[in-house]
Amino acid sequence: MKIVEGGHTSKRSQESMAKLLKPREEVKKAIAARIRAGKDLTAKAEIAESTGGYEDWLFIFAKWREETAAELTTLYEERDIGREFTAVTRTGEHSSPRFTFPYRKSALEVGLFWLDRLIGRLELAVGESPDAIAIESLHPEIYAKCRNLYEGGDYAEAVEKSFKLVRDKLRALTGYETGSEAFGKGHLYVDGAAD
Repeated sequence: MKIVEGGHTSKRSQESMAKLLKPREEVKKAIAARIRAGKDLTAKAEIAESTGGYEDWLFIFAKWREETAAELTTLYEERDIGREFTAVTRTGEHSSPRFTFPYRKSALEVGLFWLDRLIGRLELAVGESPDAIAIESLHPEIYAKCRNLYEGGDYAEAVEKSFKLVRDKLRALTGYETGSEAFGKGHLYVDGAAD
């Protein structure tokens, strides 16, 4: 359910939206790989039916299901897509592998359909945080020394520490602590800057 207040999506609605941990194309490729593995499993279902290898197929299905759910949790944050996948592919145990097989085969089909729909919804997912990308564009020394503070939510301390790094570098280069002193008293000049 989407809640709109004054033309903006509410915080409650934003928290329930799918948020990507990786670039959209990488997520799409990973999901497509899980679909290919599932389709391979569909082909193996025919072998299981013709040879009576139900127990082997059920083992392979369980492994595919587990690996797919695990992969999905590495692709999305704050929304447990992996658990949703596990829920839509869940079936009960029956008296023997032969009787469990048709239910799991059906669950495989549902899982493949669900994964295909997940790819279709990728454009609706919230991409990686622009803030997380922007911090990586900082000077390497600032990034290395302030990243953990920033990622831990200590924004004020991260800004203060980065300011001190810049001030120390300015002092080492010019002997002055502030930009106005360096450019004024120190006659620092930036090539191409207006006079």
